[in-house]
Amino acid sequence: MFPGTCVHRAFGRLLISAHSARIDGSAHRLFRAGLLLILLHSIRASGAVVPQTPGTVASVLAWGQNVYGKTNVPAGLTQVVALAAGFDHSLALRLDGSVVGWGRNSEGQITVPASMTNVIGIAAGGYHSVALKADGTVGAWGYNQDGQCTVPAGLGNVAGVAAGGFHTIALRSNSTVRAWGSNLYGQTNVPPDLSNVVAVAAGGHHSLALKADGTVVAWGRNDSGQTNVPPDVADVAAIVAGHQHSVSLLSNGTVRAWGLNDRGQTSVPDGLSNVVAIAGVGYHVLAIKTGGGMVAWGDNLDGQCTIHPALTNVAVAAGGWGHTLVVVGPQPPCLMLQPESRTVYAGTSIVFRAVAAGSLPLSYQWQRDETNLPGATETKLTLSNAQQSDSGIFQIVVTNPYGSVTSAPATLIVRMPLDHALNTTNLSWSTSTGAPWLGQRNVTHDATAAAQSGSIGHNQQTVLQTTVTGPGTLSFWWKVSSEAGNDTLKLQVGASVLATISGEVDWRPETFYLTAGTKQPRWIYSKNASVTSGEDAGWLDQVSYVPGGTPPMILSQPTSVSVLAGASATFSVTAGGTPPFSYQWQKEETNIASATNSLLVLTNLHRHDSGILAVVVTNAYGSALSSNATLTVRAPQRLLLLPPRPGGSFDLLFGDADGSPLLPGDVANFEVRASTNLVDWLSLPYELTLTNGSLLLQDPESTNVPVRFYRVIER
Repeated sequence: MFPGTCVHRAFGRLLISAHSARIDGSAHRLFRAGLLLILLHSIRASGAVVPQTPGTVASVLAWGQNVYGKTNVPAGLTQVVALAAGFDHSLALRLDGSVVGWGRNSEGQITVPASMTNVIGIAAGGYHSVALKADGTVGAWGYNQDGQCTVPAGLGNVAGVAAGGFHTIALRSNSTVRAWGSNLYGQTNVPPDLSNVVAVAAGGHHSLALKADGTVVAWGRNDSGQTNVPPDVADVAAIVAGHQHSVSLLSNGTVRAWGLNDRGQTSVPDGLSNVVAIAGVGYHVLAIKTGGGMVAWGDNLDGQCTIHPALTNVAVAAGGWGHTLVVVGPQPPCLMLQPESRTVYAGTSIVFRAVAAGSLPLSYQWQRDETNLPGATETKLTLSNAQQSDSGIFQIVVTNPYGSVTSAPATLIVRMPLDHALNTTNLSWSTSTGAPWLGQRNVTHDATAAAQSGSIGHNQQTVLQTTVTGPGTLSFWWKVSSEAGNDTLKLQVGASVLATISGEVDWRPETFYLTAGTKQPRWIYSKNASVTSGEDAGWLDQVSYVPGGTPPMILSQPTSVSVLAGASATFSVTAGGTPPFSYQWQKEETNIASATNSLLVLTNLHRHDSGILAVVVTNAYGSALSSNATLTVRAPQRLLLLPPRPGGSFDLLFGDADGSPLLPGDVANFEVRASTNLVDWLSLPYELTLTNGSLLLQDPESTNVPVRFYRVIER
């Protein structure tokens, strides 16, 4: 919810502050104009102008510069719950959800479209107006040269709006921010990692966001230091963006301001305290104090800072360029800062905060699961060392003599620590602060617990990270359910992406070897610019890191090969251990030149390429020798029958068909057989003689048979 807003239980939604701007001659004079929009039970507008003394009946009052009648409150304006002031126009939101405008209408800025019904929040820009409807959609009308009224297509689930000089901001219910319109100084360039936002404000050319942890983020124009958030601005309850200045209300009721101070707009009055709401304008600032008193400082050229001494019970204030609007009257309690839902790890200290306004005295009672918590009667509720048993629904009830209001429920979910969810008590984990990874028990691989990626929007990412010292072996199981090919879960070490999964991928194991040195493995779930599919999340479980390197291990050995001459042969090996590996193939224990890969391919082989092969695998921690693999190359034989010897015997000469010479070691591998019918073969017992690379066989029995056939067998 937005600080600077009030919510009544019967109304059900928050009311939003606004911003305004003007162009003076050729120069753009831009400023913050909208203020707190506080819901009243029943409010009657009087149209009165200070210095008239306000009565006890709730009234809408206006004073200061009255160009175009912007302080002429319409007669009969009743039941006003919110106000917004632009350059020269004013807006009021009524209890029935209708919007009324008055003042300048040169761009149609007070011509409220008929479709603007069931409105719960309003904002006034320089020459444009914005409305938030109960269904979470946004409407805008008026000046649109910079596209400030062109609401992005499909924008929904909006919880708050703000209007700048020429730009518009929307806060979505998932605590992310969208901005559009003029981007002259980058005021619509929302920081990509901005999340957990509870309020936004739009200045002349700059923007502010208040996060759930009470810190402020600023971007856009900075010529006067308006986006330089002071380091001591913390525990903030409300924010305002002015022309070239910024203002914050701290939870302790004090105010801090920074940026342009040419008219004293950042000179907060000394001793100012007990402030419950703030409003920023072009060059002046308004502060509502406990009990409804008001203080103003800065530009007072048109009397916009002149507060009538009888002005009390102020509930709503809005300021434009030189004019101020308020609603006064007895007020029931209203909440300007709602407690926010939190999801944290066990052991974390939790602070729930609420800021309330209304007539004094105000009393507070925190509840858990609709049961009063003893002693919890302050605006803050602190839970130290939260455990999973502390999870529940928290609310605060604020009461005064005019009624009571109960905050929206804030859910506390206490998760288990990441090291327990990931089975790694020996590792320290860190994660994105805006959308952290969380331990959970619903989706796991080991049926115990796992880490799940944080909830992010489009063009965002959530990171889980640890630090290890290499070398070592990293293994884990992971899973993803996302838009295939676009929303991804990846493991990155340094600049190297080691693995990526996307789409619907069930639990899958991974193992990686990390080299020496300090390494930071990062599991990143990221989304592209559009479309959400599946459960839109990634999971990680059972992470293991074993430090130190291991020598190579031969996981698959090379196998023996037998081929014919002229063919090719392939040998391969697979190694385990710590990469990188180097390889050296050997034949008969002698290195083979250039054979330095896990795969060895030998081509155009001949008989003498046969032999015993092996490979040596080496890494930084040792080496391993594979088992032997035999390469056998067989060559077809060419037979030659020599002319008969005297007496009629024959000599048979044979050798490799490719002409390669046979060697002495080859002789024992051959056998010559003879047959007379090509069916029955007889091994000849005669000795083979090696002659000039060929084998000679003398067959003295050839004279005893009329027909003789020969064949050569190689064993």
